[in-house]
Formats: sequence, structure tokens, C-alpha cells
Amino acid sequence: MIFDDSNHEDAFGDPGQGCFYCGKPIDPPFIEWHGLDQTQDVFASIQFHPGCAVEFTIRLLRDVHEYECANGKLIECPGRRTAIGLLKSMPSFPADPMVRQAVSDDVLELVRDEHELLWLVRRVTQLYGEWPGLSEVRAVYCSKYKPRDGVEAYSGVYPDGIPSEVSPDNDPGLIARSVWRAKGQK
Repeated sequence: MIFDDSNHEDAFGDPGQGCFYCGKPIDPPFIEWHGLDQTQDVFASIQFHPGCAVEFTIRLLRDVHEYECANGKLIECPGRRTAIGLLKSMPSFPADPMVRQAVSDDVLELVRDEHELLWLVRRVTQLYGEWPGLSEVRAVYCSKYKPRDGVEAYSGVYPDGIPSEVSPDNDPGLIARSVWRAKGQK
């Protein structure tokens, strides 16, 4: 939350307390984040000078990136779970919980970031009327990006290559044709 001269009285913390990043006193304008202090079971806040919030965020994201690189996996977060949930909702997606988790892990290991994941899920759900399998998902991904593991794949459903991206406004038959192709019809 951003506080300035007009609303700083509404801040959870006290203006004048130290900036979480640099430690210098805070005066409006400032940024305040709230969270739960589990040691005392109360809400707590941290406040930043606007520039310190930027510096802190850069360093926090760098630490996340280093963690992901060191562990070879993207950190699970709600946006990723939502995207994977869309794939899981496709007809014929595996029902077995262990297989579902393995498929989710495999899909997350293809992509480099959430932007690529969201693009991949959108394209797969546009092109296929039901779960096409991991090899088709990989082929869709490879049509635009290089997978993190470097393993390329080609579509068995679209032997001439994954169709170019077309908005449904320009080609309302795209999804219908995709369903027919996924079912082996021409």
C-alpha cells in the first residue's frame, strides 16, 4: 500500500519507524506491506522509501532466480497452479494424482517463466479439444520457445507444424478445426 501526506494516518505501522531496507526513518510518501508475525500471532508491517522498495524487490527477485537455478525448478506459486489447473481441466487429462503431479512438474520444467507458461496453456487449450499428451504440449512450446532441457519435439497432430497464432476474432474456426484434428479427422 502506498501512503502519502493525505492518508499516512491509516498506515498500520508508524510513520517515522525505520525503512525495512535502509533503516532510515520513514516519512510520507512511503510504501507499507502487511503480513502475519507468526511468533506473536499478530499482523505486522514493513515500510520502505519508494526507492528502497525497488532495490529490495530487485534483490528479492534475484534471490528467487538464484534459488530456482540452484534447484533446477521454478518455485510453485498461485499463478502457476492456476495455469496448470487449466490444463488439468481438459478432457482426458490423467486422473491418477501421481501422474497428474508428474505431468505438472514436466510442464513447469519446460518453461522459463510464468509468461511462457501462460502462453503455453493458452495455446494448448486453443489448439486441442482434449488433453493431447506431453509430447504435443512440448511441440507447442517448441513452436515458439527453446525448452529449458533443450529437447525439441514436433507435433504428431499437426505434421505440417503447429498453426500460427491467430486470434479467434480473425479465425473463429481455429478451435473447431483443432478439435477435429485432435480426434484424427481432417
